[in-house]
Amino acid sequence: MSKDAAKKQPGQYTALAQLLTDMFEPEPLPKFTLLETGRVLDACERGEDPVPDFIVRTLQFALEQSQQPTRKRLGAG
Repeated sequence: MSKDAAKKQPGQYTALAQLLTDMFEPEPLPKFTLLETGRVLDACERGEDPVPDFIVRTLQFALEQSQQPTRKRLGAG
């Protein structure tokens, strides 16, 4: 049963990652999203809860992006 649970967890966290990803501008996302998805899946494989660390890293990323004065705004307009 633990194998079934492990198979279901990444889908839940992928949905969470997508929701948080949609909150940001598109330009910096691909690298950030790939890195975080890998971290989440690794944590799931180890049986850890990746959500608290993922949320902290996502909020730190958002703060860093919001403080950059010369951000590209793709899709604006």
